[in-house]
Amino acid sequence: MTLAKGIGGGFPLSAMLAKESLNLFEPGDQGGTYTGQPLAMAAGYAVVSEIIKRKLSQNAEIQGNYTTARLHQIGGRYGLEHIRGKGLLIAFDLPEARGAELVSECMKEGVLINSPSPRTIRLMPALIVTREDIDKMIELLTLVLDKMLIEPKH
Repeated sequence: MTLAKGIGGGFPLSAMLAKESLNLFEPGDQGGTYTGQPLAMAAGYAVVSEIIKRKLSQNAEIQGNYTTARLHQIGGRYGLEHIRGKGLLIAFDLPEARGAELVSECMKEGVLINSPSPRTIRLMPALIVTREDIDKMIELLTLVLDKMLIEPKH
């Protein structure tokens, strides 16, 4: 398994995890910008320590489940389909190919979302997100969906 990006908290760092029986590398075999030099290791240690100390993995699971439950609550009203995800990486499909428009309108309300395809919306809140943050996001999302006249289904 390869890990990068967040593991260094913004500092260039990557990691590779493997079972010992599959490990083909000896210490020092790999080198480069994202490898284990001392400053990167200190940054990575600090990041992973905070993740463990603040129980961010558990928060991701709890808040992710809460977010998908809230999306299911409003989903029928707006025809949202295939609500899915793991932890805080969540996606759903719109009934119409208006993802870019939804992203733009949500941004005006201070909600950052992503539309990797015309009908798909992806949510990736911070690992420290709270239930209150999610409730506010759902409130603003419904406001935008109402404004866009995404045809509510009754």
